[in-house]
Amino acid sequence: MIKSKIIRLLLITSIIIPTFSNIQSVKAVEVTHTNTIMNDIVQNSYNFLGNSYVYGSNGPSCFDCSGFVQYIFNSYGYNLSRSTYDQVNQGEYVDKSDLQPGDLVFFSSYNEYSPTHVGIYVGNNNFIHASSGKGCVTISSLSNPYYSDNYWTARRIH
Repeated sequence: MIKSKIIRLLLITSIIIPTFSNIQSVKAVEVTHTNTIMNDIVQNSYNFLGNSYVYGSNGPSCFDCSGFVQYIFNSYGYNLSRSTYDQVNQGEYVDKSDLQPGDLVFFSSYNEYSPTHVGIYVGNNNFIHASSGKGCVTISSLSNPYYSDNYWTARRIH
């Protein structure tokens, strides 16, 4: 009787364990694929450094902030909205301490109810964005007091 229960338990375990290990493998592949795409997005965004900032423009020669983000992501098959106001509702929330390349970072300098600026996190506490102040696509630091003081939230697009 005990021998029969042990054999049954071993049989069940031998079926369940491989099933769960396959789930982990699938998740690992999905994460790796997503990271690869996000790294490609970041690398591609560098091609637009120095392109002019023009309010209301969405590329490829000139951009505003949300137009830049939309252009980059949509060129990889994502369907990102046009405005910062709408982009902040896409994807999932990401804590500032968990930022990864490709995450969207949002700022608000004068409106406590919605963000007014967006960029793409590129790693090492930096993000790329179409800056009205600089007049072009540029890289800035999240440690810069202006961006640190006006940081709003971040979103991860899947």
